[in-house]
Amino acid sequence: AYKMTEKGIPQNFTPYFTAEKIAFGISGEKMLRSIAVEGEGTFYITVTSNRGTRTVRGTANEALKLRSPLRGNGFAVKIGVEPASALQARFCAVLFRFTEEDE
Repeated sequence: AYKMTEKGIPQNFTPYFTAEKIAFGISGEKMLRSIAVEGEGTFYITVTSNRGTRTVRGTANEALKLRSPLRGNGFAVKIGVEPASALQARFCAVLFRFTEEDE
């Protein structure tokens, strides 16, 4: 864990977190519908599967709905902090809302 200070942040630096190969179960495709970040600040979240990429923006503790659901068996996620809230942002959990496809 790191604590960022104004002195330690390079100009134009945007903190981010990435995770790859996230799977929710072993069978069937999922349809990811929304994402929420618990914490403080304003974020952008990019989610990628073998079927495409979606990006949403918003504040912590609100469900950020994808314009169209993203299908996939596994997902990669990048959570970035919007520059205006870089010094105050933090997150402690990421919540995914999805449905499972019937086969």
